[in-house]
Amino acid sequence: MSPDEKRLVANRETRVKQEFREQLGLIVDQRRDGGAGTTTTGNVARKAFQNPEIVARICDVPVKLVENLGTLWSALASGYAIDPDKFGVLCEETEKIYFDHVKWYWLSPTIHKVLKHGKQIIEACVLPIGMTNEEPGEANNKFLRKIRLYHARKSSWLNGMSDLFLRLMDISDPKIQAYVHCKKKKHNSEILPEPIKKLLKMPELQISRDASDSEEE
Repeated sequence: MSPDEKRLVANRETRVKQEFREQLGLIVDQRRDGGAGTTTTGNVARKAFQNPEIVARICDVPVKLVENLGTLWSALASGYAIDPDKFGVLCEETEKIYFDHVKWYWLSPTIHKVLKHGKQIIEACVLPIGMTNEEPGEANNKFLRKIRLYHARKSSWLNGMSDLFLRLMDISDPKIQAYVHCKKKKHNSEILPEPIKKLLKMPELQISRDASDSEEE
């Protein structure tokens, strides 16, 4: 890349960051103090995908591309079982839009994996792919601390580890876990956008099950 091209890229990057901050109040792609990654977090992405028209105008891409990417990523993170065929169709549509209109930026590895191999990955997963992300791992760390603090005996190391193991066995039971996950997602299911619901396996059954749990309470 020539010096002039580098200068154009830097100017465009500065403009995009400034417009994100002015129009959406988002600080994107800036390093955090202490080496804790960048400011481009899940919350930033969530707010950006909630405003596809503004994001498309800032990034100079089709609105449909932003909407499709938001739908795909939200479906993956929902924790519900996704229909791989419907997901694959939307991936193909999104990929075509990308290559037809975005010629100035190579397809990133993350987007490539989702658009090209997302269907196969979903078909190979035993659990809904949203259950295999980092959130369950983070939640387990909190579970371990709470179990050892409130539900494990302190008389000896063996007693404490036995209580911890037995409690984790209860939590990992498939039926119990399915019930807990259903209760956790019942409020989110009511506000899932229609495009995301269309990607789920039997969405009416899942949503009605959540609603029945809410009525029982």
